[in-house]
Amino acid sequence: LSLLPLRLFDCAMQPCILSLSSLLLLAASCWGWSLPPTSSSSQGVSRREAFGQAVSSAALIAAASESFPVSAAEGKKTGISNDELGKIIEKDVAENQFMVRADLTRSIYDESATFTDEIDTYQLDQWIKGTKRLFVADKSHVDMVPGSLQVSNEEASFLFTEYLTFNIPVLKPKVDLSGKVILKRDPSTGLITSYQEKWDQDVNTVLKSAKLFGN
Repeated sequence: LSLLPLRLFDCAMQPCILSLSSLLLLAASCWGWSLPPTSSSSQGVSRREAFGQAVSSAALIAAASESFPVSAAEGKKTGISNDELGKIIEKDVAENQFMVRADLTRSIYDESATFTDEIDTYQLDQWIKGTKRLFVADKSHVDMVPGSLQVSNEEASFLFTEYLTFNIPVLKPKVDLSGKVILKRDPSTGLITSYQEKWDQDVNTVLKSAKLFGN
């Protein structure tokens, strides 16, 4: 692993366009990551998939020796009221920073819950482990837009703004973005069955806003 930054710098000495997207794809090429082919029918989706693949692969390399315990032992808060659920969601966003640290209140989620972002869909344990590896927690932060939280028997939703520092060795790219989270609920239990994150910006805009080395 200690040789990876040297390989990156060796590759970076070659002529290239020093945009974040170029550097991410350059790093992917230098470290042998496999990126999906571009799609002529949807450039935005193919770029998003490539970005996600590069970031996820790098994060896995950086954290290959780390272990993140995941526990499903919490009793589930079935029949939870809308008010109580709203308070827990607010705490998970503001205090636990669950969107970048994955420190969520598991008892309000069904164990079969799925998590969908701009890249892919994940199972609960997979999302927790992946999120903890993907971001530099102390250089990432999420805020809920005041007054945006809405909770009903069918779903909860809120708007957010955030900056994310990706755990890519050497580069540590940092991006700013905003969007909406929709949490679908099982009407019979009140538990959350799906998490969906929607960005306001397309992936190209997010890449252009990025700064390298966690600045």
